[in-house]
Amino acid sequence: MTIRRKSIFTSSVMLIALIFIAQSVMPTSLLANSTWRSELYPTNWYPGFSVDGKFLHDFSYAGYKRGEEAIPTPSSNVVNVTQAPYNADNTGTSNVTSIIQEALDDVGSAGGGVVFLPAGTYKVEPPSGKRYALHIKHSNVVLRGAGNTSTFIFNNSAVMREKEVIRMAPLETDVSWRGGSELNATLLTQDVDEMDTTISVASTSGLYAGNYVVLRADATSAWITEHGMEGQWDSSIGGTTMYRRVESVDSANKRITIDIPARYWLRSEMMRDYTKWRIRTTPAMCCRRSRTAGSKTLQ
Repeated sequence: MTIRRKSIFTSSVMLIALIFIAQSVMPTSLLANSTWRSELYPTNWYPGFSVDGKFLHDFSYAGYKRGEEAIPTPSSNVVNVTQAPYNADNTGTSNVTSIIQEALDDVGSAGGGVVFLPAGTYKVEPPSGKRYALHIKHSNVVLRGAGNTSTFIFNNSAVMREKEVIRMAPLETDVSWRGGSELNATLLTQDVDEMDTTISVASTSGLYAGNYVVLRADATSAWITEHGMEGQWDSSIGGTTMYRRVESVDSANKRITIDIPARYWLRSEMMRDYTKWRIRTTPAMCCRRSRTAGSKTLQ
């Protein structure tokens, strides 16, 4: 026992000594400051800031209505899924995917409202052939819980690659962001640089303010080579895609203005004939949900 206590004492002294040594060689600037900032995020950071080509992704426009408005809290047409006619189980025992989906569809068809999940655990999983468990496809629909420590949506599927627990999109089919021959597509006529909001196109036909478009670059072999990723990337990665809203259309000069600056360069087909850059019109992402529900996944 005496030897063991001595060993513990000796180890403790060594640990204290190591901590003292580490502190003694640490720069005084770090010791004096209790916080640390990355060189990529200085106090005067602005969208587009970079150091030697490295940058932090800009999420300034993320969230409901670009984060500029609070998620709505409607008080009319509130549907409690644990009550009739839905009677959803909130103990996490039964799969309630179809029940909650029915409530979401009913509220959406009625013009909007709230699908309320009282405190409890709601077990869901993507149905066979679907890439999502729940689908909010109508505008003015809020999926609300009793708080992120009270209401939980438990995804019971262990296979979620390229799948979603909750999808918010107006259509059952996926928006084709990459590849394939597409309708309503037009080529870029000038390069697009980071932070550009004005896009020159071959034609503005079919484009109008309010359109949601995808600026896309195909992952050709030349595009992959330019990124120095030969042998590691292939065309399946899909290239660069950016989802944007058209703010204005200048038909005379064949230009459109987008709501959020480009975050990556695009080369026009006129200047790089090996690539096929596209802007594709897509339906608006119109749906809403609250952030007052927690989530659980399989560990």
